[in-house]
Amino acid sequence: MRDAFPVIVHTLIFRRDTVLLLRRANTGYRDGWYALPGGHLERGETIVECAIRECAEEAGVAIDPTRLRAMNDVLRTYAKAHPSRVSLVDLHAFLCPRGSYTPTVAGVNARDPDGTHLSPDGSRLVWRWLARQLRLAGLLRTQ
Repeated sequence: MRDAFPVIVHTLIFRRDTVLLLRRANTGYRDGWYALPGGHLERGETIVECAIRECAEEAGVAIDPTRLRAMNDVLRTYAKAHPSRVSLVDLHAFLCPRGSYTPTVAGVNARDPDGTHLSPDGSRLVWRWLARQLRLAGLLRTQ
């Protein structure tokens, strides 16, 4: 059974100056369109595990998990180098302090028992944090 609010994971795979795209077929959704390798996060699976599984299933590509995690570092480095052009709001860093999953964030039990979805208290915590980050970045104005 799928979750009511599924998490979709897509992976950008680069080789020099090209990106791997797959042509959708026999899915019943956007067949004939091009897409990144990806799919639904399975219950109990991490985002990295999902990306590795989907790339293997859909494209026959084996992914090194340490290379997947490096993308967050690339984005942070680029944002720091171009502060007038890029605003980075890093939800992963907020929800996974020190880079690893934790059920409690800022003293709040942030996740439902399934470990994947936010609890009601976690949702309120994330929205307060996100609104503040967007205001600081100049992307949200208060009335």
